[in-house]
Amino acid sequence: MPKIIAIFAFLATTLFAKSVCANVGVFAGYGHTIELTETESVAMISEEVTIIPGRGRFLFDGTIPGMNRVEYVCQFKLRNLSNEKVSIQVGFPLNSQFFSPPYSNTRETSDLIVEYDFIAQEKGKIYNVEYFPADRSERLKNIFSWTIEFEANEEKDLVVTYSLPISMGLSSTAISNDLSYQKDWYKQLEMSFLELFGYVTETGKSWSGVIEKAEFEVYIKGFEDYLNNRPLSEKVDDEGKNNLMQMFKVWNPLFWRQTTWNDWSKDEQGFLRKTYENYEPETNLEFNYYILSFFPKNIAEANLLLKNLAKNNFQKDDYEDLRDIFREYNGETTGNQRIQEFLKNQKWYQEEKQHKIPDEVIELINQYIDNNELQN
Repeated sequence: MPKIIAIFAFLATTLFAKSVCANVGVFAGYGHTIELTETESVAMISEEVTIIPGRGRFLFDGTIPGMNRVEYVCQFKLRNLSNEKVSIQVGFPLNSQFFSPPYSNTRETSDLIVEYDFIAQEKGKIYNVEYFPADRSERLKNIFSWTIEFEANEEKDLVVTYSLPISMGLSSTAISNDLSYQKDWYKQLEMSFLELFGYVTETGKSWSGVIEKAEFEVYIKGFEDYLNNRPLSEKVDDEGKNNLMQMFKVWNPLFWRQTTWNDWSKDEQGFLRKTYENYEPETNLEFNYYILSFFPKNIAEANLLLKNLAKNNFQKDDYEDLRDIFREYNGETTGNQRIQEFLKNQKWYQEEKQHKIPDEVIELINQYIDNNELQN
């Protein structure tokens, strides 16, 4: 069995054997705002964070080398509130699975800096950072840390840049996996491949007072164009593709983006933006991209799906349910009572969609319904 298929199959088996909603896969970590660990005499006046997800260094094939990456550019204005010189220790936690023992214990800080492209700098100076497994309270783990010296009442502009692999794994669109539905095959529609990244804001609470202004922007256009054109695997032979299709049914499925923050503004360049005044960090930022394994984005993918499902002795009402689930995904109310419990248990139900299932796909399913009726 090719390596890509083995990994996908292992994740799928683990996910459904455990019957849990948690993700199964590789957790590559989140970005963080900087953590103040030494004094409360310094305020964070402003925070500007740019997040750029993109394709990885190698072909996407479900393995760690093929993981996509996300870049962070973080600009902070810091102010010494005291009339005396202040020396503070700050740090960036990275709660990545890759840092778990024994991965980080035997590696040099310089290697980690190179791997994560980590640079902390102010005008005319790049800081020499150290790696610590945890802070003093052991609440935060895997910290890149350095010391900043302030003159009395001095302001500094700090820029921190780094990159991380985008976490990935098999997941489910179900809110709860403990529910049973009127038809067992509905559960197949919940299977998804998940890619996620985020930014932890809660460490911003460690500074003196509130953050006067916080700006966040996420460049989604390039990444979503890539996802929209990427198949399940970019590196697989015919045998591997056939094996994957036995699990996923659709080779180039639809995706749905879910984020923990709402009310983003979107500009023509493809950025999502949010600005806060007097910001008190609360909910961390998270972007979840669900690759919906059974949701076709065009007529060709719909043909693949329906031919596969026809092998399962689908009847007229099964095709009706599939059609109505897709219509409900598009935001249309169908009134189909058989699928109500399923719909209410889906994370995507009644949420905004970036892409809808085309009308031609719905029409194709109607043709299957008509043909099934004629045969009976």
